[in-house]
Amino acid sequence: MVAYDRGGALETVTAADGGNWDTATGLFFCEQTPQTLLAAVRQFLQWEGCFRPEILHRDVERFSRERLRREIESFVAGERRN
Repeated sequence: MVAYDRGGALETVTAADGGNWDTATGLFFCEQTPQTLLAAVRQFLQWEGCFRPEILHRDVERFSRERLRREIESFVAGERRN
């Protein structure tokens, strides 16, 4: 993932720094200009093979429908007990 380094992306993307492939899920660009976006995409293309598929898969699962369903069911069940 290539994301602007503001807002919700800061909470969901773990920025690659060239050595943290056990946790990295993407990279950021700091200004909304064609030049900085292009630089980030170029960096991503250089590092693309370094991202670990199992890390990316685990990260994506945080946003799955199944997880959302389980958490809503758990919340509702907890509210019923209270």
